[in-house]
Amino acid sequence: LFERFYPIGSCENGGVTRLGYGPEENKMHNMLKDISKGLGFKVETDSA
Repeated sequence: LFERFYPIGSCENGGVTRLGYGPEENKMHNMLKDISKGLGFKVETDSA
C-alpha cells in the first residue's frame, strides 16, 4: 500500500519533501481517499 505514496514528493537525492498544505500533501490525501473508497470505506472530509 505505502509503495504507492513513495513517488509523491520524492527528491533526486533520495529524500522526500511533502510540505503541509502543499500540492504533495493534497495529492496524498486524494490518493488515500480513492484507495479507501475502493476498499468500501465511507470517506468524509470536513470543511477545515
